[in-house]
Amino acid sequence: MNRRVFIDDKGIINVVSEAIQTRDTVRADVEQVTLLAKDLRAEGRPVLLLADLTQAKKISLAARQAGFDFFRAGIDRVAGFGNIPRLEMLGTYIAKLCGYKNLKIFADRSEAESFLLAGRK
Repeated sequence: MNRRVFIDDKGIINVVSEAIQTRDTVRADVEQVTLLAKDLRAEGRPVLLLADLTQAKKISLAARQAGFDFFRAGIDRVAGFGNIPRLEMLGTYIAKLCGYKNLKIFADRSEAESFLLAGRK
């Protein structure tokens, strides 16, 4: 299994971004998330995604476009964290474009996890 995409002990799907994101790295992550989301759904559990963006330095346009597929993976809530300038604005904008309301970007992991777990069904 991809060590960058995993379910933690709280039942949250984690995606750990690489320094340089390409269309191929994002597509691989989306494939893994989609499989894990199906497993969680089959168990009757909510699908929560935590994106660790602390290492992300460069995200290509093709990677951003491929990232829209995360919204098609059947995820209930998404939280990201990392210290990337304008990340919160970009994430909110993308979510609105997709009609997705349960996405927030935070500065640190604990805030992001709290957001996800507060909305657990």
